[in-house]
Amino acid sequence: MLDHRPEIDRGRVHEAEAVEGVMRLSHEMWASLPALMEAIATSLETCRPLNGNMPVVDEEQRLNWD
Repeated sequence: MLDHRPEIDRGRVHEAEAVEGVMRLSHEMWASLPALMEAIATSLETCRPLNGNMPVVDEEQRLNWD
């Protein structure tokens, strides 16, 4: 979830869960949408884990994170 509120977290990316609700994560990749996209692109380009998860493309060409 991208925070659009006019408060201090404006522009941050938050994780949203059905039970826990909105969670503000401390990792630097969640600081903004561009930071998150850069972290994802780097993980995909280098085949290195992102936040402990490896990018994997399945037989139907869908991206998953294991």
